[in-house]
Amino acid sequence: MLETLQVLSDRDQQARYKLNVPYVHIPIEILAQWDQFSDLLKEERDWFIESLTEQELIAIRRFDTVIAAFSYEGSLPDVPDVFDVPEWLALMNQARLSLKAMRNSDLVADGNA
Repeated sequence: MLETLQVLSDRDQQARYKLNVPYVHIPIEILAQWDQFSDLLKEERDWFIESLTEQELIAIRRFDTVIAAFSYEGSLPDVPDVFDVPEWLALMNQARLSLKAMRNSDLVADGNA
């Protein structure tokens, strides 16, 4: 889940992903990966929910709401053209904010905040 958020939040990681698997439509792949985590959240799988701190769960649920509302009219372009799509850039920013919230949660859990 963290890896998916990290890739989504970073244009360089998406570009490297595309270089490594040029036959894959990277934005669709990232959305499909997140969809699996979303299903686990909605199904409230104990093993998944219990692996997250309360703050992480809040951040993930917020991001899940954002990504569920993501829409793009027409066909979503692949990397690198997707970086010209404002909706994709907004989603990338939300992923960055979610990662930041989760990292702050780690500091609180470790007593470092």
